[in-house]
Amino acid sequence: MSVITIPKPLRDKLGEEATDAFVEIVKEVDLSARQEAILIAEERLERRLAEEIGKVNERITFEAGKLNERITGLEGKITGIEEKITGLEGNITGIEEKIIGLEGKIIGLEEKITGIQGKITGIEGKITGIQGKITGIEGKITGIEGKITGIEGKINTLELRLTVKLGAVVAVGITVVSVLVKLL
Repeated sequence: MSVITIPKPLRDKLGEEATDAFVEIVKEVDLSARQEAILIAEERLERRLAEEIGKVNERITFEAGKLNERITGLEGKITGIEEKITGLEGNITGIEEKIIGLEGKIIGLEEKITGIQGKITGIEGKITGIQGKITGIEGKITGIEGKITGIEGKINTLELRLTVKLGAVVAVGITVVSVLVKLL
């Protein structure tokens, strides 16, 4: 608190008791004004922090919604790929059944071995083609898994950025309060 000095002519005019009482009134008015200024500053700081936190929460909600949409899309694609794989598995089962039937005919009909071997070669080519398609599908699945990993990395980065921003907002609030305390 600052020292209040009363000029000698005023002190002489008021007298010692009145001067001391006047000094006390001025000190109380000064203290009251400072306390009101601190309250106003605190209210402004709280309001600003609430606004900034609200904005951060809105951004998080928005980004999470976008990520959820992307994940839902990827899940749909994965489901489609799984359905294709199931269909291919059914095709392979059908082809395997045909091979078993052809093998039975080969055993029973040795005179037709040459013709049947041609058919087997054709069927084996189809199997190789299907296996190639399966390998391609597996590659796509691996690619999708990589994208999912990338999305998870982006989520982690967003969470880290949010933590840093919230830390900065809290640090600014602490700095403002400490400056106000020093001013008092």
